[in-house]
Amino acid sequence: SSLDEQALLADSGIDYEIALLVTFSAKESLFKALYPEVRYFFGFEAARVCKIDILHQRITLELTQTLTQNRKKGSQIAGYYVMRDNQVITLFA
Repeated sequence: SSLDEQALLADSGIDYEIALLVTFSAKESLFKALYPEVRYFFGFEAARVCKIDILHQRITLELTQTLTQNRKKGSQIAGYYVMRDNQVITLFA
């Protein structure tokens, strides 16, 4: 649920506002990475943050719904984030 995600962000060790920016950016990057495969628009509610590793600047998203045969609900996709000069950059490949 979004409450679980909010609690995880609050406990991540990152400032909560920054954690929200990282989450937004990560979900946007995930959409851009998966769209060529999924081929339809899906919302940010299709994935939730399940882990943030601040030491290695990794963020893991879990699909909350099945998008394709290969992208099923519960699948986890790990990516990276970088914070620089009040900007957040995220990468999923």
